[in-house]
Amino acid sequence: MKIIRMTAMLAAAFLATGCYTTRFQTNLAPGGAKFEEKGNFFLWGLVGEKEVDLKKLCPAGAARWQNQQTFVDGLVGVVTLGIYIPRTIDVECTAAKAAGAGNLDELVARIALPEAEWTGGSR
Repeated sequence: MKIIRMTAMLAAAFLATGCYTTRFQTNLAPGGAKFEEKGNFFLWGLVGEKEVDLKKLCPAGAARWQNQQTFVDGLVGVVTLGIYIPRTIDVECTAAKAAGAGNLDELVARIALPEAEWTGGSR
């Protein structure tokens, strides 16, 4: 009977360690430096805050980043009964500045073409 109870408790603990990932991607080309940071949260993730300064980590721009609870993070949360739950933040920088990226006025000028450059149809 103790073996069945222990097996059931271990199975419940294993199933309670869910993983999740939230990803963000920009139009910048990946391939630059990669960073990993841990965020510390408490009381089932309700208390705590982690800010990552993407401009400081990636001066040329961040290509993508993600916030995830890995299996190990979830297992730590189960072992501590939800009192402490770590999360993993991964950041990947762009290899170089985006091609053609300049100041905002230059970007707007490229998008909003002057009337003379329209080749077809009326506006």
